[in-house]
Amino acid sequence: MELTCEKPKSIEDGAHEGMIIGIEYRKKPYKYMDVVIEFDGNTKLKAGYPQNLLVESRLGKLLERFGVDVQEGMQYDPEKILIGRRCVFTTVRTGKFANIISESVKAKVESVKAKVETEAVK
Repeated sequence: MELTCEKPKSIEDGAHEGMIIGIEYRKKPYKYMDVVIEFDGNTKLKAGYPQNLLVESRLGKLLERFGVDVQEGMQYDPEKILIGRRCVFTTVRTGKFANIISESVKAKVESVKAKVETEAVK
């Protein structure tokens, strides 16, 4: 297989707009859920959230920013809620790499109006 050497992508610090295209789960070293966001053509970055879902957890607050009323005892499917949704977020560069500030990921204003039909899975 031949590989082409590409020019490094420069991601400016600050606000961006994109679309959530996937959710990835990892177990090591901790159980985390990564939200994959595509923006500026085909640039992809991930924002990580601990998998524990509480009303006040980072994951719970993320779902609320996408129009979900998170309640104790209810079950939620982050993939159905988030994938395909337009969002806005902020990046900061640490060294040579850009990172998404996970608390900054939120639904784009017009996306909030289109409330998710399947908030809770029965």
